Amino acid sequence: RSEPQGTKYKTFSSKGLGREVSYLVYLPPQYEEQSQRYPVIYWLHGMNGTQRTGGEVFVPYLDAAIRQRLLPPCIAVLPNGMVSGFYRDAAGGELPVESVIIKDLIPHVDQTYRTLAERNGRVIQGYSMGGYGAAHLGFKYPELFGTVIVDAGALDPKRFNKVLDNAEHPGQWVEKNVDKVRNQM
Repeated sequence: RSEPQGTKYKTFSSKGLGREVSYLVYLPPQYEEQSQRYPVIYWLHGMNGTQRTGGEVFVPYLDAAIRQRLLPPCIAVLPNGMVSGFYRDAAGGELPVESVIIKDLIPHVDQTYRTLAERNGRVIQGYSMGGYGAAHLGFKYPELFGTVIVDAGALDPKRFNKVLDNAEHPGQWVEKNVDKVRNQM
């Protein structure tokens, strides 16, 4: 497999799925030569996209910003969110995207790379469906993510009500976890 420039194709063992799951990772310049720990940006792709999308449209800008010292060095992880999984566990359990990211991917990343393995060392960012996913995961698990970035988030329940359960909508999680979100900011 060819990876987008600056990224590496990796897999991890998912207990939830019982198989290997793919992701792309970007490591900042000098990662191999230094021993410091880095914050991690989890970048979530949009509908009909793949982790390659982030490697092609997000990583080049991230890398340029780091090299120009506009952004501190960080690691970027581009998970496989499936074609239209909205970064939630599918009813019936056949695509537990949320559980795989929360229970398998994040611990794998923290064990494999020199991360700042704490809430303030993690950013979750996404575009369109990934924006929904960033808001959903970020507000449902505020103890895991210090920053949530939603870019053109697919948040309109009227447009996506056929695929989305409103009980799992990010707005519901903000209301439910408002004190946790406030207290951890």
